[in-house]
Amino acid sequence: MPVRTMLPAFVSLEDARARKGGAFPSPCVNVCRMSAVSGLCEGCWRTLDEIRLWSGLDDAGRQACWARVEARQRAAGLRGYCSGPKKSQPAAYLTRGS
Repeated sequence: MPVRTMLPAFVSLEDARARKGGAFPSPCVNVCRMSAVSGLCEGCWRTLDEIRLWSGLDDAGRQACWARVEARQRAAGLRGYCSGPKKSQPAAYLTRGS
């Protein structure tokens, strides 16, 4: 029987703008859990330093942070999409044989 493994949804600047508005809204998706393995938040893909410094960043700094977040996700094999102006993104699933 196949095993369904939940993969995190791609966190994109485009989708955050649709959901929250603004030029560079926070990548936070309210899944605030740090991975002991990667050192990244499992929801927004930021480091603790990026999360801590976010509120003090100017637009250029926020844009650079978003670029790192999206690059990390692509490196992990996630692909981006925009789900529209919704509060949360649908989860992506991968089906594997057992």
